Amino acid sequence: MDALIIEDNPHVSAVMAEYCLELGFAVHQAYSFRAALAALSRLTPDLILLDLVLPESSGFTLCEAIRQDARLANVPVMVVSGRSVPMDRAAAEAAGATAYLVKPFGRSRFVEMVREALDGEPSGPWRAAG
Repeated sequence: MDALIIEDNPHVSAVMAEYCLELGFAVHQAYSFRAALAALSRLTPDLILLDLVLPESSGFTLCEAIRQDARLANVPVMVVSGRSVPMDRAAAEAAGATAYLVKPFGRSRFVEMVREALDGEPSGPWRAAG
């Protein structure tokens, strides 16, 4: 299984990569909007971990683009963001996010959210945790 981490903070990206490796994912990383688009043009990941604040554009815009791509439309997108206000959660949901995890997070919460995103649980497309 492949996970694409789209996160501009190298430390946060490294932590998520470590957790994903423990879960058995092959990890791919992108640190900007453009790098994410390039990675998505050649990769169909099983999971996308997406920060909302990216160089060059927003994670909201990227999530919408992912949902409009037939090849990627059903890939779970878990937003991982320091932004915790309800308006951001609602905008992420409207853009097509599968789940929303607020930074900082612990390993167990991260793993739980990844598993739920992959399993499509709970029922319905939206799951937020913070």
